[in-house]
Amino acid sequence: MENEPFGITTVQAIASGCIPVVHNSGGQKEIVPLEKLRFNDKYNAIDIIKNFNHNEEFKIIKSLQEHIQKYSPKVFEKNFKQILQNYLK
Repeated sequence: MENEPFGITTVQAIASGCIPVVHNSGGQKEIVPLEKLRFNDKYNAIDIIKNFNHNEEFKIIKSLQEHIQKYSPKVFEKNFKQILQNYLK
């Protein structure tokens, strides 16, 4: 979806080992940092899928799964505590 504010389904897909092809807008740009997996229109999305290099598949999945760790509950809790501590000072 264009300008998706976050897109938890993308994070879930990555965690399950999928490689998402997402719109180059909104929160998806943050979740999928690899530009080669982001599209601007439906024709661009088709090209990405058709020209996908399967030799890089494992490397891409690993990279994306490492990236989404910053959205884990543990990291969220840590960041939230830090915000509260800064606020209470």
